[in-house]
Amino acid sequence: MLKRTFFFLVLVSFLLWIISLAQVHAQGINLDSVSSAALSAANTSLTFSHTVGSSGTNRLLVVGVSVRHDNSTYTIGVTYNGVAMTEGGTSSRNEALCKIFYLAAPATGTNNVVVTLSKSLMFGAGAISFTGVNQTTPVSTFAGATGDSTTPSVNVANVFESQVVIDTVATGDVQTDTLTVGTGQTQQWNTKTTVGGADKDTFVAGSTESGPDGGGTVTMSWTLSVAEKWAIGAVAIIPQYMVVLSLTPTKDTWLSATSATTNYGNSTTFSVEGENNRRKRGLLQFDLSSVPTGVTFQSVKLLLEWVSGEVVADDPVGVYALTRSWVEGNGTSGSGATWNTYDGTNKWTTAGGDFDATPVATSTITNATGQKSWDVKTLVQDWISGTRTNYGMLLKRNPEADGNMPRHDFSSREGTVPPKLQIVYTYTPTAVKLESFTASMHEAGVLLKWWTGYEVDNLGFHVYREENGELVRLTPEPVAGSALLAGRGIRLGAGHSYFWWDMSLLSPQPSYLGTVQYWLKDIDLNGKETMHGPVTPVVSGEPLPRKFRPELLSELGMRLEERYRHYWKVQELKEKLERKRSTPA
Repeated sequence: MLKRTFFFLVLVSFLLWIISLAQVHAQGINLDSVSSAALSAANTSLTFSHTVGSSGTNRLLVVGVSVRHDNSTYTIGVTYNGVAMTEGGTSSRNEALCKIFYLAAPATGTNNVVVTLSKSLMFGAGAISFTGVNQTTPVSTFAGATGDSTTPSVNVANVFESQVVIDTVATGDVQTDTLTVGTGQTQQWNTKTTVGGADKDTFVAGSTESGPDGGGTVTMSWTLSVAEKWAIGAVAIIPQYMVVLSLTPTKDTWLSATSATTNYGNSTTFSVEGENNRRKRGLLQFDLSSVPTGVTFQSVKLLLEWVSGEVVADDPVGVYALTRSWVEGNGTSGSGATWNTYDGTNKWTTAGGDFDATPVATSTITNATGQKSWDVKTLVQDWISGTRTNYGMLLKRNPEADGNMPRHDFSSREGTVPPKLQIVYTYTPTAVKLESFTASMHEAGVLLKWWTGYEVDNLGFHVYREENGELVRLTPEPVAGSALLAGRGIRLGAGHSYFWWDMSLLSPQPSYLGTVQYWLKDIDLNGKETMHGPVTPVVSGEPLPRKFRPELLSELGMRLEERYRHYWKVQELKEKLERKRSTPA
């Protein structure tokens, strides 16, 4: 009886938690476990156990190796549960060497990490496992640094706020030294080899730090109590739900005030120049249809290849949002945009292009060949959200002025190094992949039917009717989804079918038929809501479903409680029978 009461209380608590949709953090990188070991005598091998937990998905194991380097040539390999790990990078100098290894989807449970050198040396290693990591590209490019001081440090560039940086450090000596982790970092392991004596041991240490808000460079640092030779290396872990896109323009051209009727749509370069009597401006547009709404942008950069121009120390070039459509053209007269016209015929409101007066980004350009970049995240966010219409970008000097202003020639999409729009975003996995959603008119009312092809963490659905622009919710509570039965994180690849009756249209209301539409909202366990639709009712003669109403979330909970009540009754009956058998006659 006590067991049954306890289980019922747990079940009720779980149902209340789900129905209240208590907010939880979106799935990201989570620390699983840490282990480390170090030699007490020189050897070619080091073995220690590490436990990878079974909770969470998309696992990654990272091992940092710290070696008291003797400047010779040797190999280092690492396995976990007998599986070879991938080398992420090396940082070394005389007396100190460190390497990072990683393995996606490591076996769960407790298994051995084995570090093997082709030469007998003093070394140690730390292992750390994570969940929520991208399984295709788990880590970024390795960053390494070396020195001879009290402050080992390395900069890891282009780290986004959803990422985690992991470092490992080795030193040339330890003896009575101490090694202290840098501010903002979390020490994960900090030990040392213990053979003893001068110039024989090394610190074996590693730490983590989350990416900064808005992204940027993360500096991983440590402090030694005595100056020593050191080597440090680090990588940024890439979250499971991070996407990196590199888009090329669908069209680009440039406008010249001195050739106001000439189109340059087929040019292999486009020019920007700021001198008032010979102004030149570049136009670009990117197709953003591959970028979904509802994502979190970590970084959006416009990347242009500077190929030629006039000598200048630095020159500010701004990116501006265009405010009307335009035609690229093919270089022939009347085929596309010019200084005077946006399509070869019709004039811009103001010659030279129609655009917002305030730049969205400005970068200082030098005459060095190579890639130049602009941070255009706010502009792309506005385009994706619909705050602005994507007519493309205009580049011009900021500001244009009289005097000797330099010219910059950038490679166009027809050139050798086309422009790129590099977009990095993260997203929360969609709870539902909807295969179909229909509305059919019957004598009994309107039957809404939907079929999912995929579900994960799907709490349930709400159905809405739209009448003349107003949404009316028809479901008193969510139609039960798969999460309560399947459990958190369980993916249902086969999907499921659902339905709902709208009987409020039983009496003829002809004025509704032209304006009534239906929407479907799915809700996941994180509280994320996604709308689907609309669909318009059509007259149908198809057979009606056997059930007249689907199971609501609270009803599913009561059914589960009833199922387990019967289970415990059976268990109690079994216990009584066992006691009766064991009682002497």
